[in-house]
Formats: sequence, C-alpha cells, structure tokens
Amino acid sequence: GADYAKPTPVGRFDITADFYHNDGFYWDPANQVRQPTYSLYNASLGWMNPPGHFGMRLWGKNLGGAKYYSYAFAQSLGEDFSPAPPRTYGFTVSLRL
Repeated sequence: GADYAKPTPVGRFDITADFYHNDGFYWDPANQVRQPTYSLYNASLGWMNPPGHFGMRLWGKNLGGAKYYSYAFAQSLGEDFSPAPPRTYGFTVSLRL
C-alpha cells in the first residue's frame, strides 16, 4: 500500500492505494474446494479542511472487479460458495467537533 498527503492553503489532500494478491488455496482439508488466484486493488482520494473539522473522501474497492469467495465449503450434497463483494465505490463525508 501507499499513502501520500499534501497540505495546502485550502486543506489537506491525501491519496491512498493498496494492492492485495492471493495465489489461491483450498478451503477444506481434503483439497476439494479451491479458491482461485485473485488480486484486489483499492484506492481513495480525500480532503480535510484546514481546521480538521470537515472532510470528504471518494473511495473504491476491488477496482479490478476480481471474482472471489468470502467463504466456501464442501458438504454431502456438493460445494457451497458465497461470493465476495464486487467492485464497490462511494463517497464519505466526515465531521469532527
């Protein structure tokens, strides 16, 4: 990950980015249910006013749109998977009194 902040007369700007790579693994001891290889890219751009009371942040997670599982397991009737969140993005406003 990386984080860069730049103070300016109109407030503090910061940008963050991180990368996560998983080479795959088996969810069960019998090596039947496999999680394939995937990579995640996340980033955000933020601004905080000079007194530090008000801020805004634009963020995105899983920007590459990787398809992976939050959990998986084998059972007698087959395998059960739950997909992890897809590409998500948003805007956050903060207020500190």
